[in-house]
Amino acid sequence: MTVQELKQEQAVWVAAATDEAERQAREWNTLYLDVEADRRTARWDMEAYDAVRRGVPVYVAALDADDPAVRLYAAHLLAWFPEESDVVVPALTLLIAEEWDPIVASTACVAAGLCGATDSDTALVEAVSASGPARTAPSGGPPLSGSPGSHHDRRARSSRTCTPACWRLSSRCRIGRSSVATCRAWQRSPWHG
Repeated sequence: MTVQELKQEQAVWVAAATDEAERQAREWNTLYLDVEADRRTARWDMEAYDAVRRGVPVYVAALDADDPAVRLYAAHLLAWFPEESDVVVPALTLLIAEEWDPIVASTACVAAGLCGATDSDTALVEAVSASGPARTAPSGGPPLSGSPGSHHDRRARSSRTCTPACWRLSSRCRIGRSSVATCRAWQRSPWHG
């Protein structure tokens, strides 16, 4: 569309208001709208998204990093690309199945859901709902807080620090019942709100 066509479309939008107050509000908006700048901004947004999307193979590889923070942020970033779900969801499924860090596992669960994973993905459903031994840190340390039988297992559900969403998320990600660490991670996560 040309700039003139965009401006004509804007004028039609203003005229289509249902009452005088709405028409004035729309007219006021058009005083501050720059159709050319809006078009450039939209194009730049798409180009930036596409540029970051081209890095999906790098982000998938980062799911194998030694540093849990790298795995966490890679999983979070991959959630923004549902178009790549055929690559992203299997990688997140593997991460969920093998991850020892409950915060990373929880983030990967949410990311897989945002990528459009469904209950028909049996590998993902098995990874999320698997019940295994208590998770331990790679160094062979003690079970993580919130593992089945820990003191957080029984108390966290009624605790004010544990939200219902956190409870569901942690129990779906096979990290025992909701733990203090998971609650804190949920409260700091971009999905909490």
